[in-house]
Amino acid sequence: GDVDNCPTISNPDQLDTNVDGVGDLCTINHCVSNSTELQQVLTAAKSNNMFDVIMIEQGIYRISENNNNSFTFDSSEAYGLSIKGGYLNGCSERVLSPDNTILDGEAYLKRVLKINIKVYPAKEFTGDIIIEGITVKRGGDGGIYAYIYVPDYKVDVVLNRNILSNNNISGYGSGGCGGGAYLKVVFNGDIIFDGNIISGNTSLSGGGGILADSANKGDVILSNNFIDMNSNSNNQGGVVYINGYNKNCKAVLFNNMIIRNAHTGNGAYNYGGGLSIQTDNITLTNNTITGNVANQPGGGIVLSAYSSGVYDIFNNIIWGNSASSGGDIYIYNSNSVIKNIYNNNFYPSKVAGNPFTNQANNVN
Repeated sequence: GDVDNCPTISNPDQLDTNVDGVGDLCTINHCVSNSTELQQVLTAAKSNNMFDVIMIEQGIYRISENNNNSFTFDSSEAYGLSIKGGYLNGCSERVLSPDNTILDGEAYLKRVLKINIKVYPAKEFTGDIIIEGITVKRGGDGGIYAYIYVPDYKVDVVLNRNILSNNNISGYGSGGCGGGAYLKVVFNGDIIFDGNIISGNTSLSGGGGILADSANKGDVILSNNFIDMNSNSNNQGGVVYINGYNKNCKAVLFNNMIIRNAHTGNGAYNYGGGLSIQTDNITLTNNTITGNVANQPGGGIVLSAYSSGVYDIFNNIIWGNSASSGGDIYIYNSNSVIKNIYNNNFYPSKVAGNPFTNQANNVN
C-alpha cells in the first residue's frame, strides 16, 4: 500500500535504482550525444519538476555548436541536477574517464557550463548538484559557474573526477573569480571537490583555479585533487580560494597536490600563491603544497579567520614556495584561533603572521 514519491526524508520502500538518494518516480534519465541535445535537455530540465540525470556520450561538445553560448541550466524548481560523462552505445555503457567527454568553450567570452538555481520562497528540495567525469576547457570567461540559492534545505555541489583546464577569465563577470570553477552556495550545502585535475586556469580576481564560497552553512571539502599551473593576476585570494562567511563553515583539505601556481598581482590583498582560506575552522591533512609563488604574503598558503576557531594542520609538505613574506605559510588575522601544527615539513623562516598555538614533530 506504499506510494513511491520524492521526499527529502528517505522512504525505505521507495525504488531508487541508481542509489542516488532520489526516488525513481521523480528521476528522469537523459542520454545526449551532441551539443544541441545537451542544451535542449538542460532547458527542458529547468521546468519539468524532476531530478534530471544527464548522461553525456563520449565526444567533444563545443560552444560554437550551441550558438556560441554557455551550456546553461537556469532553474527555480526544487530539484537538483546530475551531469555525468563517459557513456557509450546509447548510454548503455560507461567508461568513467574525464578526457573522453569534453565541453569546449573554444575561448569564447563565456563560461562553459553555467548552473543557476534560485528557489524562493523556500520549497522542499530534492537532490544535489553533481558533475562527474567530464573535461571543461577553454572557457573565455571561466569553466564552471554554479550559484545555489535555496533557503531552508541543504543542497550540496559535488565535482567528482573532472578535468578543468585552460579556462581564462578576461573580464570581471562573476567578479572575475574562479577561472576553473566558481561555486557559491548561499544558504546551506557543502561544496565538494574530489579527484579532479585543475590545471592551467587563470582569473583576474580570487581563485585562478577554483573559488568555493560558502555563504551561510556548509563545509568546503577538497580531497585527492591535482591543482597545477593556475594563476590569479589581481585582488584577494590565492589560486585556490575558499571563503566561509560564518564560523560554522569548515574547510577540509586532504590528499591534494597544489603545485606550481602563482598569484602575480601587487595589490594589498594579493596573497596566497597556492591556497587562500578565509574561515574559522580549517583542517589540512596529507597535502603537498610546493613551488607556488605570490608577490604578497603567503606563497604556499594563507589562512585568515573571521573570529575564533581551530586550525588543524597535520602531515603536510609545505615546501619550496616563495612570497614577499611567509614564503610557505602566512597566518593572518587569527589571534583568537587555536592553531595546531603537527608532523609537517616546512622551512621555519618562511612562516609569518600570527604564531602557532601548539606545534610538535615538524621537520625542516
